[in-house]
Amino acid sequence: MKQPSDYDIGYGKPPKDSQFQKGVSGNPNGRPKKRKSKKDLFDEIWHSEVTANGKKVTMVEAFLRSLVIDGVKGKPSARNLLMSMLPDDRDDIEDFDPTMDDKIEWLKTMGRTSNQIGRKNDKKGDTAS
Repeated sequence: MKQPSDYDIGYGKPPKDSQFQKGVSGNPNGRPKKRKSKKDLFDEIWHSEVTANGKKVTMVEAFLRSLVIDGVKGKPSARNLLMSMLPDDRDDIEDFDPTMDDKIEWLKTMGRTSNQIGRKNDKKGDTAS
């Protein structure tokens, strides 16, 4: 293609026929998509919806429901986590005065716990000798 006589070719002025054509991108695929950070990915999953018992709930709600159920069933790790999540100023919780039955159950539980600890210590002693 012939250049117009008044068009100077030089530094910063390439020949017209080698320039990008109008409407045609020099980068047809575009900029690569940004990778999600671990925090963004976690937040996306944590707040996504799942179906539980025929009802749509967020992962947060499903997790908390599962945690409360495990705590009620008596799983110590779930109870400890739930207790740590409760606010410190719990004015709405009634004061608890244990009855004699409550004290007896507590002593039974403590006895079972100490027996389990004793058995674990016995096993440790057996392996050392």
